[in-house]
Amino acid sequence: MIYSLFQITVFVMYITFVMRTQGTAPSISESWDLLEEKEKPLFAMFCWGIGLPMFFMSTQQSHFFFLSGLGLVLVGAASFLQSSFGGCIHRAGASAGIIGALLGLWLDYGSWWPILALGLVTSAVAVWNKIENKIWWIEVSAFTIISIGLLWRSSGPLS
Repeated sequence: MIYSLFQITVFVMYITFVMRTQGTAPSISESWDLLEEKEKPLFAMFCWGIGLPMFFMSTQQSHFFFLSGLGLVLVGAASFLQSSFGGCIHRAGASAGIIGALLGLWLDYGSWWPILALGLVTSAVAVWNKIENKIWWIEVSAFTIISIGLLWRSSGPLS
């Protein structure tokens, strides 16, 4: 649980900082573009702060949480690359970060509801025309749903 609480703290601090200084971006990753040069390393620290704790959540059964953490750590590292290769690493890492965590919750802990919840939220955001920066809000929702799943993972009512 301590790892999840640390991740939530890092996430809230970074998102709050970006929203107060820049507003929402098209995606969390694109918030990097809005930061001043001296602030840009904050994005990598954010990715590492939510990615590294995932390494310790893997189980003997599978390594989906490790995959999730690795993806997020790579997203942070890719922020220092100014090439199309960095963009490729970024997209793959971000996908692995979300999919790995969802699969870990489902296959390691039997919590299928985060996949359903994210599917419903993503669908609602996609069709609701008044929402700007849809990817940003889908990513925030994904993190929130995954965090709730991690906190609830082995003993919650929806496991």
